[in-house]
Amino acid sequence: MISSFSVTVVNTAFAGHLGNSAIMAGVGMAAMYCNITCNSLMIGLNSTLNTLLSQAVGFNDFRLCGVYLNRSRIALTIMYLPLALILTQTQRIFLAVGFDPEASAYSQEFINMIILGFYFMGLIDNNRRFL
Repeated sequence: MISSFSVTVVNTAFAGHLGNSAIMAGVGMAAMYCNITCNSLMIGLNSTLNTLLSQAVGFNDFRLCGVYLNRSRIALTIMYLPLALILTQTQRIFLAVGFDPEASAYSQEFINMIILGFYFMGLIDNNRRFL
């Protein structure tokens, strides 16, 4: 989780050095939107794995730990598909709310580049909780 926020800080810092306020606004809006829609839901879903795994380890049923991990991966994949569709419509959502069109376009471009990374970040968080 810290690594996902540090990526956001680094991206925002590099966008700030470009000297274009629309790029800076677009990256900042996209980062917050992704944290709210994608990261929070995936990390919340993965947090249920903590309870299930600790119960399975308490029963010394390590096979059940693997079953929970694989079920969690499937649930994460099923949950990610609608989230990806929502993320692909970020520019339209931002324009409907009334944000700057140029910043909204940069937000969509930024999200298009990192959209697959959120899925893998969710899987890595899943494996981290398992281990």
